[in-house]
Amino acid sequence: MVFPTNKIMTIALGVVLAMTILLSTVVNTGGRTGRHRLDNYHNNNNNNNDDEGIPPTDQYETESSFDRSLMIDRSKMIRYDDDHDDNNGDYDDDDDDDDDDDGTETKVTVQIYIESLCIDSKNYILDEVVPTFESPLVDVMDLQIVVFGNAKLDTRDRTVACQHGEAECDANVYQQCAIDRYAYPSRYLPFVSCLYEALPMGRSDEPYGASYFARCAVHAAMHIPTLEACHAADAWSMQVRSAAKTPTDHDHVPWVVVDGVHVDEGTAHLSEYVCRALERKNDNHHDGKDDRRTHPYCQTL
Repeated sequence: MVFPTNKIMTIALGVVLAMTILLSTVVNTGGRTGRHRLDNYHNNNNNNNDDEGIPPTDQYETESSFDRSLMIDRSKMIRYDDDHDDNNGDYDDDDDDDDDDDGTETKVTVQIYIESLCIDSKNYILDEVVPTFESPLVDVMDLQIVVFGNAKLDTRDRTVACQHGEAECDANVYQQCAIDRYAYPSRYLPFVSCLYEALPMGRSDEPYGASYFARCAVHAAMHIPTLEACHAADAWSMQVRSAAKTPTDHDHVPWVVVDGVHVDEGTAHLSEYVCRALERKNDNHHDGKDDRRTHPYCQTL
C-alpha cells in the first residue's frame, strides 16, 4: 500500500512525539522513585544511632536473653550534646543551671538509696523509678541512685558487711561502678534494672558469676572491660564513696528523698511526689499566681 506524502509525514511526527513523551515519563518517574528511596535510606540511617558511643540496640538482640523492655526508650533519654568520652560513651554536661530563663525552677532532685539484693529495692526500682523516668517527668527530674543501703563499713580493717551477704557486697560494687563510669541515669538505669531482673534476691555469701554482670552490661550497651576493671581495682573506693552519700539516719531501703525531704515510698507513687515538689518550687517563685506551677503530665495523675 502506498501512503500519500503528507500522511507519511503526519505518522512520522506522531511516532516521534509518542516516543519523546514515553521516554520523558520513564526518566522522570524513575528519578522520583530513586530519590524517594534514597531519602528514606538516609532518614532511616540518620535515626538509627543518634548518640555517639551508644551502639545500636539491635546489635545486642542475640547477645542477651533479658527482657529488652528494661532498656530505657532512647527517644525519651535526656540528651547531652557532643561532649563525651569516646571510650565509654559517657556524656559530660557543664550546664548545672536548673532554672528556666524566667526564673522558674524546673528540676526536682530525686535520691534513691538501695542495695542490690533487696527485694524491696528491686520492686521500687522496677515499679516506680523506671516508669517515672520513662514518663514526661524525666524533663524535671534530677535522678540520683546510690547503692549501699544497710551495709556497714569498717574503715580500719577496710571491710564491708552487707545485709544480704558477700554476694550483695559484690553486686553493689558492679552497680556502683556503672553509676560512677556512666554518670547519667539514662545510661546506668538499664544496667541496674537488668541486674534486679537477673539476680536472685535475698542473702547469699557466694558472689554470683561474672556472666550475670557481663550480660547486663551488654544489655545496657556498656563497655564490659570498663566495669570489670573498676570492680577489680576500685571496689573499696566505690564502697567508701557510696557509704558517704548514704544518709546516716536512714532505717530501711529503699530510702527515698525528694528535694531534700525523706518521703514514705509506700504512701504515694514517686511521680506524685515529684509533682508535689515541682508545684512547691514554682509556687515559691510565682506566689501561686502562675499557671505553670505544675508539669502538664501532673494533671493526668
